[in-house]
Amino acid sequence: AKGFGLSSYGVGKTTGRFDFTGDAVRNASDMKGDLTAKFGQTSVRELPILGSITNLLTPVQSLTRFDSGEMTAKLGSGQFRIERLHLASPSAKLFAEGTVSLAGRLDLDVAYNTGQIGPSAPLIRLILRDVPAIGPIPVGLIVRVTEALSNRIVRLHVEGTTDRPAVRVNTSKLLTENAVRFFVGQYVPLSGVSK
Repeated sequence: AKGFGLSSYGVGKTTGRFDFTGDAVRNASDMKGDLTAKFGQTSVRELPILGSITNLLTPVQSLTRFDSGEMTAKLGSGQFRIERLHLASPSAKLFAEGTVSLAGRLDLDVAYNTGQIGPSAPLIRLILRDVPAIGPIPVGLIVRVTEALSNRIVRLHVEGTTDRPAVRVNTSKLLTENAVRFFVGQYVPLSGVSK
């Protein structure tokens, strides 16, 4: 598959597992699978697809090193559905989800949280404490969380191809349930989230 060499997805320590299956496999589009990966220290600039967002970040943000990260994705119908890609350090958090086709087409939503500006953490905790630990999150609550974090999170959409990603700021898009749950974990200990 075009653009899927290991060297094209970052530097630093990366470990992962890809379990795949297929019946009557004639090409890569006939395969299904599950991908999980863990990342060691890396920066956005070192991840070629996400590296394309650096022109919308400050120099400090684009060079910030993330201590750890994880990704889960499913392969099917010729594309990887990235369910959760997150990178974290004490000073910055990144969450991404979307699709990357085996042909290299991109459709990713990225939320980058520097935590440097905006409302104080206690105010955010008051809103985030209402997010249920399991089950669906009400749309009204997703709107409140998105608004509460709007001055702290840069929301971006990445499309185009792995060779030529196109990035745009997307301030009107709500955070997804997965992104809300990720950022809840950054502000509220799991024991503090309502059940």
